[in-house]
Amino acid sequence: MKNTYFYTWKEFSTNNDIEIEGVDIAKSPIPPGFFSEYGNDSVSLCSKDKIDKYFDIKNDSDKNKKIIELLYCDNGCHNGDGV
Repeated sequence: MKNTYFYTWKEFSTNNDIEIEGVDIAKSPIPPGFFSEYGNDSVSLCSKDKIDKYFDIKNDSDKNKKIIELLYCDNGCHNGDGV
C-alpha cells in the first residue's frame, strides 16, 4: 500500500506531540475510537475479523482514510495497539 505508514501508539503520540494529562502514554493503551475527531478521514477496527474484512473490500474508495486505527483484539488489547 503506497504512502502507508504503520506506527505504534507511542511513536504516533510522540511524533504528533499528543499528551494526555495524568496518563503515561508509553504504558497506556489507546482507547478505541480515539481518532473519531477526524470524522470520515478515520476508521477504527477492533478484531481480526473486522480488520480482515476491511482489507478484503474491493472498493478502494472505502480505504481512502488518513488514519486507520487497528486494534487486533476485540475492543483493543492492553499495550498492544497500533495506528
